[in-house]
Formats: sequence, C-alpha cells, structure tokens
Amino acid sequence: MFQFPSLINIVIVLIPFVIFLLSVIYLAKTYILRREKLTKVATVVFIVVLLTVIFQIIASVGLQYYVWSQDGGMGEYLLPPHQPLSYFLGYSWQHFILSPVIGVVIASLIVLYFWILNRIFKKQYLDFEDMLILASGSMIVGWPGVVVYLSIAFVLTILRIMYLYYIKKEMQRVPMTAALIIAIFLTLLIGDRLMQIFQMAT
Repeated sequence: MFQFPSLINIVIVLIPFVIFLLSVIYLAKTYILRREKLTKVATVVFIVVLLTVIFQIIASVGLQYYVWSQDGGMGEYLLPPHQPLSYFLGYSWQHFILSPVIGVVIASLIVLYFWILNRIFKKQYLDFEDMLILASGSMIVGWPGVVVYLSIAFVLTILRIMYLYYIKKEMQRVPMTAALIIAIFLTLLIGDRLMQIFQMAT
C-alpha cells in the first residue's frame, strides 16, 4: 500500500513526466517515419500536454491543501481560519502555477512574433506544427527550464544552418522541428543539470 507522500509524488511528478516523455517520443517517431502527419500529431500532443499541465496544477494544489489540513501541526495553521485563503493561494501560485504559466507566456510571445512575421512577409519563418511543438515544449519544461529548452533549440538550428551552408553548400530555410523535439527531450531528462552548468558558467 502506498504511503500518501509517495502517492503525491506519483500523481504530480511521475505521471506527468511519463506522459510528457511519451508525447516527445511520439513526436519524434512521427517526424522520422510519418512526417506528413506531423501537424495532426503536434496538435494532439499540444492538447494532451495542456490538459496534463492543468491536471498537474489542480492535483498539486488540492493535495497540498489536503496535506496541510491533515497535518495536525504547523500545516493546519497555514490554512483558514488561522491564515487568510490568500496565503495558501499565494503559496500555490509560487510553487505550482507560476512555472508552467511563465513557460506558456514565453512560448505564446515567441509564437505570436513568428506568426506576425509570417503574415507580414508572406513567408513561413516558423511552420504551424513548429509553433505547436514550441508551445508544448515550453509548457512541459516550465520556468526556468524554458531558457535551457530555447537555448538548445537555437544552438541546434544554427549548427544545422552552418552545416548546410558550409559543408553541403546549400542555402535554404531550415525548419526548427527536429531541433525543438530534441531540445524538449534533453531539457526534460537533464534540464536541471544543464541549468546548473549554465548558472556556474555565468
């Protein structure tokens, strides 16, 4: 029988992680084997990731309230009527909601930027499926992982452009799809370690 803390970790950490990882693998498999279906798959993944993030937030907030209410000690005094409800909501915002929200906001601003460029110059600077993957990845990794995620994607794209231009002598628009998928995978698995390295370097 699971102890309650273990159940919390499974519900709010392990289950979303598995869903995110399977979503990235599904994207990668589609990109490699059935690229013509990538837009449809990217749409499905976006919806699944969004619903998983919402579930993770609601479950985290609900379980945290339950744990404090059943604590019988200090936790009980952090809830109404001992503390205003705004204290618990502020705690939940900082620990469970802020990270994915920042990821979504950053992704939305980037997608909006490229969408405006596409509309103004009548070119595909960023494909629709890439916009969906970018948004999904940003929700998956949250803040500050989104910094690592976007950095990896940018570096991989630049490396591919340099390879095509200097090695293959080709000059063409490079879709970011592969770079975005690889960046999600790396950030999801080793993002914390990469963030530590980045912080030490700066």
